[in-house]
Amino acid sequence: MRWRNPLDVLWRLLSRPFTGAILLLLSALVVLASSIIPQMPPGLSRRGADFWLWLSSLPPFWRQWSSTLLRIEGFNAKNSLWFRVILGLGMLYLVVNALESAQSWWRERLLTPRELMEKGLEVHSIGTSLPPEEAIKVAGRVLKRGLYRVKAYKERTRHYFEAWGVLPPQAVRLALYSGLFLVCLGLLLAPYLDWEARVAMVSGDSLSLGNGVPVFVLENIHLSPEGGLQAEGAFFQGEEALVRGKLAWGKSLGFRGIQVHLLSSGPALRIKLEKGLQKPSLQVYPAGKEAEGEISLPFFMENEEKYIAIPDEGYMLRCVLMPGPGQSFQVELLDGQTGQRLYWQKVKEHVGFTFKGVRYTLSPENYAWIGVERSLSWWVILAGGVMICVALLAGTFLPLGKVYGFIQEEKKGVYIHWVQEDSIKLISFDKLPPKVEVESGGNPA
Repeated sequence: MRWRNPLDVLWRLLSRPFTGAILLLLSALVVLASSIIPQMPPGLSRRGADFWLWLSSLPPFWRQWSSTLLRIEGFNAKNSLWFRVILGLGMLYLVVNALESAQSWWRERLLTPRELMEKGLEVHSIGTSLPPEEAIKVAGRVLKRGLYRVKAYKERTRHYFEAWGVLPPQAVRLALYSGLFLVCLGLLLAPYLDWEARVAMVSGDSLSLGNGVPVFVLENIHLSPEGGLQAEGAFFQGEEALVRGKLAWGKSLGFRGIQVHLLSSGPALRIKLEKGLQKPSLQVYPAGKEAEGEISLPFFMENEEKYIAIPDEGYMLRCVLMPGPGQSFQVELLDGQTGQRLYWQKVKEHVGFTFKGVRYTLSPENYAWIGVERSLSWWVILAGGVMICVALLAGTFLPLGKVYGFIQEEKKGVYIHWVQEDSIKLISFDKLPPKVEVESGGNPA
């Protein structure tokens, strides 16, 4: 067996509509499975402890099938290897069929009426009581009303007509295949082009989104008059605010393909230190973020403890979120060397105290869970979707392809015989009175 034979077999297999139907069914099953089976949160790695914590939180039914689902990547279906294989085969199928359509378009663009009728397309016939000279005029008006460009002429006893639609059907198929190809390409590249992160932020926090990407700054968090949490944020390039807007439930802030969402909120404590005109440095202990004079701490659970070192003064602050309704904190000032408590304060609202020349201001507030995502693949998928819609609309409402036929007087009367490339929207010659009979198939001599 020569090498080209297997390639011919593969080409024929990929050009079959049945193959496309199977690939479409498999893709639909993956999407359906991903909507039923719990999917791993973005950024979660199977090698990390967080993954096993997430797995243990699943309902018992999914936990008992976890080993099988992990083996077949069921918890990460849309990013799985076998889904990429399906998408890759689908793209190859679309390329093969696009090439077939292009070749068909090139071969058939100059066919004569007789060659088109002999090509094997279905021949349609309809009889009329009109004489051939009158029938060809009415047929031309019917075609022109359908937005066809019409040419009519006579050869011997036959009146021929040729009509051209707005677009060839192969062009519509090419647009449809190209749109589907872009959709598959977007889904295939999504794991590499898109990313998503969740981070707890308080007022004044900034989030670097990578090289060449503006920094997002959460400027303010507050409760709306209706009681819902709202926030204000901006994208900064250096000192310049490029985009500024509000965040609320269901309302995001976007810039250059990056979307910022407000997901949820929780209690936080803002601490401000002043020593005359100086702002003592603060550092979350151990090895946390540093700030000058002011810092805000998010708390994620009751009885959670956080420590802040004040190296210039030799002190440390211990902050605890107390259990119970509302936001209540206990703040203790400790000696940095011995850990001895020097002062303590319960904080339910904005309070302040002074200790050895340093003014401490404590303010309960909220932090916000911010979801940040970049979806570049969405633009590829959107472009593909637009092309698919344009192709479907063109195929539905515009006349496609060529229509060739002739009118002649036969023993049974005057008949119109025609073929058309668009077999879905069959041309109606009802204006040819009266309709004697309608036939399809065959090839009139």
